[in-house]
Amino acid sequence: MRIIKLLLLACTFVTISAKSQTDNYLLVHSNAPVQFDKITAATVRNAVNNVIKLSDERIKKITAVNANAHTVTNTLMAFDELQYDLTDLGMKLGLLGSSYVNDSARNAANEEAGVLSEYANNLLLNKDLYKALKEFSTSNNATALKPDEKKYLKETLIAFEKNGM
Repeated sequence: MRIIKLLLLACTFVTISAKSQTDNYLLVHSNAPVQFDKITAATVRNAVNNVIKLSDERIKKITAVNANAHTVTNTLMAFDELQYDLTDLGMKLGLLGSSYVNDSARNAANEEAGVLSEYANNLLLNKDLYKALKEFSTSNNATALKPDEKKYLKETLIAFEKNGM
């Protein structure tokens, strides 16, 4: 019983701390259900703008790393976090766009899903981002990658190359 109380307390704390980081329910990363009933068209637009802004900042950080200073953390994990945020929001927008009852929020979700999708597709055309990942792939730090990390890096580079890099 004591363990259950501690788990409930921990879950409550995680939810509260995640909510305090953002008031936008679409940007909260949690295993708790998304509070879709509180989503408006403004919430949708705000979420997309915030994710794009955060992604641009992450790209600047990744591409600013010197060629010999790329690490799993500042390059590969940073790119993975960027991709995670885009994908997470994209999936939520897809759900809203196909099933939400509020017309303005549903329409905003469909419109903003297109904006987010175009942004995500254009990432694979970013020469500086590709260069940073490619430099990392040939560094000494990349030789110590775990098999799943090597696969992720290889497939990411292939995706860039299939798009023209």
